[in-house]
Amino acid sequence: MNSPMRLLGAGLGIGTLAGISAILACGPFISEDYLGGPSLAPFRAPVADVAAELKRLAQWSREAFPDADLAPLPLPPDAAGRHQYFRTLEHSFSTTLEVETRELGELANMDAPDLEKWKDARKALLPFVGVALSIGATDPATKDPQAEGAIKAITFPNAPEAFSLYVEGARRFALGENKEARGAWETIIALPTEQRKPRAVWAAYMIARSHETEEAWKDARAAYRLTRKLVREGCSDPLGLGIASFRREADCATASEDEESAARLRLAWLACGDEAAVQVIRTNMELPPPAMDEVAVEKAARQPVRRVLISMALLERDFMGEDPSSANPDESTKAWLEALEKHLHDAPLLHAERLSWAAYSQGDFDRARRWLKLADAKESMTQWLQGKFALMEGRKDDATRHFASAKPAFTPKTNAVIIWRRTADPDAYIHSPVTEGMEIQPCQFLADAATAKLAAGQFIPAMQGYLDAGSWRDAAYIAERLLSREELLTYVRRHTNDREWTPKAPANAQERAENEEYGIVGFGSIQAHLRYLAARRLARERYFKDAALLFPPALRGPFQEYTAAWRKGHDGNLPRKERAGALWTAAKLHRKYGMEFFGFVNDPDHQENGGNFQVNHVAASRTRGSYVVETEAGEFKDYWQWMNRWADPAAMQGKRDQNAALGLPAPDAIFPKVSSNERWRLAKYGVAPIEKRFHYRYTAADLAWKAAALMPDNDEQTAEVLRTAGLWLANRDPKAADKFYQSLVSRNAAIPIGQKADKLRWFPQR
Repeated sequence: MNSPMRLLGAGLGIGTLAGISAILACGPFISEDYLGGPSLAPFRAPVADVAAELKRLAQWSREAFPDADLAPLPLPPDAAGRHQYFRTLEHSFSTTLEVETRELGELANMDAPDLEKWKDARKALLPFVGVALSIGATDPATKDPQAEGAIKAITFPNAPEAFSLYVEGARRFALGENKEARGAWETIIALPTEQRKPRAVWAAYMIARSHETEEAWKDARAAYRLTRKLVREGCSDPLGLGIASFRREADCATASEDEESAARLRLAWLACGDEAAVQVIRTNMELPPPAMDEVAVEKAARQPVRRVLISMALLERDFMGEDPSSANPDESTKAWLEALEKHLHDAPLLHAERLSWAAYSQGDFDRARRWLKLADAKESMTQWLQGKFALMEGRKDDATRHFASAKPAFTPKTNAVIIWRRTADPDAYIHSPVTEGMEIQPCQFLADAATAKLAAGQFIPAMQGYLDAGSWRDAAYIAERLLSREELLTYVRRHTNDREWTPKAPANAQERAENEEYGIVGFGSIQAHLRYLAARRLARERYFKDAALLFPPALRGPFQEYTAAWRKGHDGNLPRKERAGALWTAAKLHRKYGMEFFGFVNDPDHQENGGNFQVNHVAASRTRGSYVVETEAGEFKDYWQWMNRWADPAAMQGKRDQNAALGLPAPDAIFPKVSSNERWRLAKYGVAPIEKRFHYRYTAADLAWKAAALMPDNDEQTAEVLRTAGLWLANRDPKAADKFYQSLVSRNAAIPIGQKADKLRWFPQR
């Protein structure tokens, strides 16, 4: 039977950086942390929000290289998703026909029967136009006499001259008569302003498309520029063809090996607000393969916009993981960074901090430092990277100063709990509010800044920083182990309240069923989780009155029952029998609600995941000065030996040397280094009375032992207390359980249960 809030907080799942595994057991996706394991999370490159970076680069490109032709054009009111790169011809045509029918009805007063004839004719022509759009479609060898007859048989009702010329051009285009088609479309553009207005943009766009089919890239690009010029002159563009021309011209530029122009055109397309541009740009950000074309690498390194784009592609290939020194950037990456440095000043240097960021992401810290010196010191990314280098080098004050300077640029849009993992369905693992990927970068920044504050001995600001970042386990380490009871209680009273217990509603039926089965409840804010943490800490330290005010409503009744029994059992003025009964009641409640009343978020209990999985031991590692895990026997073991990696001293020394060459701490070194102040606080405030997993079972058993001591020998109730309490410990710690067995036998030899225990040489089962 589950208690009312069994596994409370197991679904909190507040994560840190994606890709840094902190899982030390099979099971659910457990949230990661900065402090609990040798993941070197503080050294990871800033996570890239590529879409946001591309939008910034589009703006910077316009400012650095002004060009009226590349100025943004407004999206049509109903253009959302219209310029999807891989949209079908049928989808495009349905939109075109809808617009055209509306215009003919409004501008030409075409009646309904003629509109239907027009639509039927356009639909009949569509398949042939689709074929004609293919490169090489004008080749006489591909002509189909039957299709030619069908095209010529299509007739259109009378319409204004621009409309009629446009469909005549489309007919000629479908017949493969590109020159004649362009003649019709050029005639539209030459019409007086008001007459050409409805179809001039369409005509220019199709002229460009016809040149594309002939691979006449220069002529096609000129026609696309004309398309945008006509839009800016006020010609109608309900389909957003002016914006589409950026994408089409970029493809032409790529085909003619003018990649720098292609890059600027695609950024201009994005600047118009068409989100479809992001994916297209990303597919064109790949590194040129140096083994195939060294010239292409050198060329790209001299192109101011394209080299930033290519470098940004590296940000999604961050080499750092659990063991950064094991990674080795591939040859194309190395060649690119070398070429980039060689030609760094051969073109205008556009935002050197982005190039430094790219080098940092590949572990090339020396080059990243050199390029960072060329960056604008006021740029927030410059300050972030400088802060990371300062933290890496032990310059704690400089680190906190740089992070403070950059903070205004990296403020999350919400104070909700953040999850930092990249996963198809992150909400499947958690039961708390989640924000989108846009929040990942500022939360990583806040966690970096909090780590610098911890290194500098600013414990409460560090905890606040981890809370702001959604880095729950790191914040919990400070709250549970480093703050005094008074500091924590003061903070909780000032920054949390009793109105924050509303749980997050299940996302679906499956989640609802799991919540009901396991009793999982996730609160609606990280502040509520901190309030609950404080309640458990106060309860562990037996400040029951203060703790009672901080527990969630569902636990207040059981906790009040527990504290009443505990106090009654320790009241020496009461009769022995009454005290014994109260102590036994308190023992059973302590065992039943041990995790809910007394569990640590981190080690030794791992309350965050219901105590079901042992993950990195933050306090144990930082106390010992090396990363450790707890074995099933309750012993601490070196992390790397437990992982069976570099267990040999010579192998570990080799890894230390490799990390030192990169400027990283050794894999067996604690980071950030434990200061004397932190060590003092750990010893003063962070030592639990029983530093064991399931410590509350031991405390419950101790309460039962006290109860039994007040009970008579050879008594069924006395025997049951000793038997039950002994079984609480028997599976995990037979040695601790043995005294209960010995007492059960020695004190109850005259009754059946004692005799049965003596015969079994252990506790009898019911």
